[in-house]
Amino acid sequence: MVNLNLTALAVAATTFSITDFQKFAVVAPTTSLADYNPVIASGSTSAQWIFATTTTAGVFNIQSAEAPTLLLSWPPGTAGTAPGGIPYTQATIRTLGLGLEVQTVNPAFDTVQFVIDVPNAYALTSWPAENGAAAPLTWEVDTGRREQIFTLVSS
Repeated sequence: MVNLNLTALAVAATTFSITDFQKFAVVAPTTSLADYNPVIASGSTSAQWIFATTTTAGVFNIQSAEAPTLLLSWPPGTAGTAPGGIPYTQATIRTLGLGLEVQTVNPAFDTVQFVIDVPNAYALTSWPAENGAAAPLTWEVDTGRREQIFTLVSS
């Protein structure tokens, strides 16, 4: 269990894994930790992430523990400049990501949502793994459905 005081986690640089509704881990690509590579949910590997505070309460940069300069984000050309282009895009890693609002869903189960709020709320969403090994992660309209709920697991 993780104490969901997210600011305290960020200050302590606590590492954790993020799992989806299938218990798959949110992972950055291991072959190339570079801008714009997709982030997926994997049933066979795991990854560690770190919260970093921003100047806005409740908004964090989610950094790869393996490569802390890379942040959970969305594809180029959509951040801040084309809000209409965010929905349905693949989650990626980027060096210039904008902070994500992290909303606690159920503190008893360490569950959260990762939300982009420009100009509407789009939530990180996992899809069912058809091959049983990996699933895409995309940014979808925030409906609070189970595919948009993630669990934090401390290292």
